[in-house]
Amino acid sequence: YAIRGLVDLQLHGALGRDFCEGSDEAIRMIAGFERREGVAAVLCATMAQSISTLESMCEVSGAYEDPEKEGADFLGVNMEAPFISVQKRGAENAAYVSPPDADLFEHRQSCARGRVRIVGVAPEVDGSKQLVERASASARVSIAHTMANYEQAKAAFGQGARHVTHLFNAMPPLLHRAPGVVGAAWERDDVTAELICDGNFVEPTVVRMALQLFGTSRIAMISDGMPSSGLPDGTYVLGGDPIVVADGVGRVERDGALAGPATSLMGVMRAAVRRCGIPLEAAVTCASTTPARILGEGDRYGSLEAGHLADVVLLDDDLRTVMVLFRGREV
Repeated sequence: YAIRGLVDLQLHGALGRDFCEGSDEAIRMIAGFERREGVAAVLCATMAQSISTLESMCEVSGAYEDPEKEGADFLGVNMEAPFISVQKRGAENAAYVSPPDADLFEHRQSCARGRVRIVGVAPEVDGSKQLVERASASARVSIAHTMANYEQAKAAFGQGARHVTHLFNAMPPLLHRAPGVVGAAWERDDVTAELICDGNFVEPTVVRMALQLFGTSRIAMISDGMPSSGLPDGTYVLGGDPIVVADGVGRVERDGALAGPATSLMGVMRAAVRRCGIPLEAAVTCASTTPARILGEGDRYGSLEAGHLADVVLLDDDLRTVMVLFRGREV
């Protein structure tokens, strides 16, 4: 099979390197790994960290360049945290979770030279309305790590939020008398959602259900990949916290909370097909075309039509990567 290069909207690291390090070298190594896996472009995600660490990450991201094109294209930052709910923090460090702050976001966006492309917010927390309204001018606002009910999520979408961070994970469940964030997102055709489709973070039946509910044009597969991606099971560090990886799934050492898959988006897409029963064509759309369009980059990525970047991945019958072409040249 020849498929287009993938686009990952959310990953944290690879090969033992963490985006939270806030260094050119970390981004370069992460991007290099991703390109070899067949991922053409990435957004690196923040964790809840100290003010100085987050500002450093933003500054490094704003200045980062890869003139030799050694890795996947670095499209900017997914500011997953810190404007989230402590109750649904997951692998995030509670000490650094902070209330939504529009002024603080705009300062960090300035540090990043406008390269914060997605920002997460828990809409039930005080300060979220102002953040959603102001941040929407420069980034795609995403409901993330939240205790929001249906009414609160619906209000946030009305204020300008247009995205949901890893649907089903770190939010109240979809219930028949409490549809929550999932129900509120489904009702809006202009809202998109990320989905971790490795079969561990969302059960395969629910993965198939989500694709039926939202359609491939509104679901973006993400890896949420950790620094352990590309490495064997063991103990690693994510956002300053020890993460134990077993059978390709990472959990926070302190409390066992799910942290993320230990694979690239190509590995997640493969699992979506082989483990969750998603048709290959649909999986490629959700891992390439849809995320590219969400970022407004659909004229460059996510298609093998003439005029797009020649980022092509050749897969065998088991969906293993045989060859990666980046800008038409073999990696």
